Amino acid sequence: MTDFRRPKRRPTKRRNRRRNSHGRRLLTQSELRLELSHLPSVETLEDRRMLAADITNVSSYTQSGPLEIEIGGLTPGTSGHDQTNASTDATINGLLNVTLLNGFQPSVGNTFEFLTFPTGTLAGKFTSATGLYGFGDGSLYFDVVETATSLQLVVKELPGAADAKPTTTDLQDAFGTFYSSYFSLTTPQTISGDLLLNDYNYVRGNFTLNQRAAETVDITRTGLAPVEKEVTTLTLAATGAHSFFGAGGSYWTADTDADGEIDQNEINTNAVGFSMTDVDFGLAVMAPTTFDGSVYHAVQSNAGVTTFVGDLIDLTAHEVSVDIDGGTENLAVDLPAAVNFRSSYETSVGANDGQLAITIRTDTDPATPDTIDLSGTGPRARVTANNATLSVS
Repeated sequence: MTDFRRPKRRPTKRRNRRRNSHGRRLLTQSELRLELSHLPSVETLEDRRMLAADITNVSSYTQSGPLEIEIGGLTPGTSGHDQTNASTDATINGLLNVTLLNGFQPSVGNTFEFLTFPTGTLAGKFTSATGLYGFGDGSLYFDVVETATSLQLVVKELPGAADAKPTTTDLQDAFGTFYSSYFSLTTPQTISGDLLLNDYNYVRGNFTLNQRAAETVDITRTGLAPVEKEVTTLTLAATGAHSFFGAGGSYWTADTDADGEIDQNEINTNAVGFSMTDVDFGLAVMAPTTFDGSVYHAVQSNAGVTTFVGDLIDLTAHEVSVDIDGGTENLAVDLPAAVNFRSSYETSVGANDGQLAITIRTDTDPATPDTIDLSGTGPRARVTANNATLSVS
């Protein structure tokens, strides 16, 4: 932020300090020029990096680096959020970074106008963003909204989003750009991180993210007739992942020695449930193209080896699968809902044989990749296992 404080000046001789009839000192001609040269000026910003919440007025705005928006309150200014006002045109082309300050937590419907151009035009588009998702309980996010005279961050809510939420920063940023109507993931991304599904299924791995084109799917709604919706879909795929299905928090804390394995020093001894290794994982998150507050998810995890962790029970199983299909309709009640994959992706009308295939591996044979096939028809959560050995102590 430019420092507009007056520079120190060498004291003038007393005989040059002329005063008016009220006793106030008059500036000499040279002093007046010095004062005017240090007044705030309206200027074009070539690279705006906001270091504290503030209001900045410029003649025009051109982005050539990350635009940092800090939010600590509802109104523009030092006690609220950053805002840049361009009296003519604004040009954007780069990263948008959003940061919450001083524990401030936005609420649904809050709007933060961070770039205005009331008499000019806006050219360009942000390439990506960070900080749009990850605050609140996992159901809130910032949508970037462009109006005729400004760019805004609007807080929106997806009640079902908290059922399939990333808990690490890079994945949160990817979900934020997916949920915001402003962005789309045009190329696949590979991100390491953690996911929490339905508050009891933790997954850690190296995920490949893809966004599918808009498509129409059938939604099964508990107690109501099915409905069709146009959705965009974010898929996540992983192999060799770790998964935990149970209570007491995530079973593993961190791979502190970076060997790709969770050892005895890296586990949560309070966790009780199924710990799975060598997991093939697929997740689809679907959000309607016309925002209505609903979101849907479907998960399948296939584990090579599964053990039950906790007191009293010892269990080891092979060929374990976890299937979770869910979502929430934006209705007055918390209505369970899920995508019917069999009818949505059927091979012919009425065949009811459809599935959504998520590619998890192509190294064995690129012509016939290994896939996770989602084929649920409604809300469910189930675990199936073969070759299990159980003992109770």
